[in-house]
Amino acid sequence: MTDNVASDAGFIPAARRILVNDPQQMVSELIDGYVNVWRDFVQLNSDGLIIRSNPKQSGRVGLAIGNGLGHEPAMMGLVGPGLFDVNIPGELFAAPGPLAIAAGIRAADRGAGVLLCVSNHSGDVLNAEMALRMLEETDPECRLLRLWDDISTSPVHGPDRRGGSGLLFVWKIVGAAAEAGLSLSECERIGIKVRENLRSLSAVFSGTENPITGHAVSPVSAGTALVGAGVHGDSTGEVVALEGADSITEHLINKISLDLEIEAGEHCGLIVNDAGAMSVLETTLVTRAAKRWLNHRDIVVDRIWFGRYATTLATAGVGISICRFDDELLSLWDLECRSPSLNIYRPDHVT
Repeated sequence: MTDNVASDAGFIPAARRILVNDPQQMVSELIDGYVNVWRDFVQLNSDGLIIRSNPKQSGRVGLAIGNGLGHEPAMMGLVGPGLFDVNIPGELFAAPGPLAIAAGIRAADRGAGVLLCVSNHSGDVLNAEMALRMLEETDPECRLLRLWDDISTSPVHGPDRRGGSGLLFVWKIVGAAAEAGLSLSECERIGIKVRENLRSLSAVFSGTENPITGHAVSPVSAGTALVGAGVHGDSTGEVVALEGADSITEHLINKISLDLEIEAGEHCGLIVNDAGAMSVLETTLVTRAAKRWLNHRDIVVDRIWFGRYATTLATAGVGISICRFDDELLSLWDLECRSPSLNIYRPDHVT
């Protein structure tokens, strides 16, 4: 049997190098290409920050985030009306430094303070806290919003958990609140509310290669799924047999719903994230299975989004996220946003 055929053990993909030029120039070339393609939405300022081409109205709360690259379209693809004002890019899988974050806070200021969103990873949090200490009295008021959703990293929902692909719920909903003119305190409150009603879990079916180090990211044996892999390829190490889309979806969503303690009659939003190398067929089947599972338990799925949002380079894997909705969160989700990777113009109700 050759290396490129299906077998009872699962599909074994052919080895492939990541298609880049000089790995040391990869980050700068990525940013240059992105802002040139999407110049109607974003531009690069003199500090190397990705900012909105059309700034938010004055007197509105600014929304900023820093993150390592390799997760595209997150977060540079979420800069635009109804979403982020500034993305502070770091190196591959590495948080930007405090000086860059401080510059990003200043760039995001529209006169009503800035909410700095931080996915709960140690480097991101440390550098964000240092940046806030660097701000001077003349700088805008800034609050740090630490965010977590990945249930694989701790049995208890809280700051021991890391951020995962479900944080798209936070970006969209808080972005809508800031664009609509809510105060800094209200935007912070809404962000915390989303965080406390949000859970995520992922599974990886085959990994990829880090183009700088050449090392494998999220290696997994054929015919198995690695459950709990994070956005940097790190994992809790739970390995399960890969038996089909319905089976792995049920495994993930059962754990998520138990942790969230969501019950019959409650409402939610559902996100299925492609980690970078999934087909539309596969993510559609996972989304179909997740929705059927929730509907069968009389949990109302108000909104669904699935596709490629937070990637781990070209990893084959999915993340499932559920956010409990009430009228406030649903109405903010439905407000208009426009960016390279997420555009919502009107409610698209799914029953």
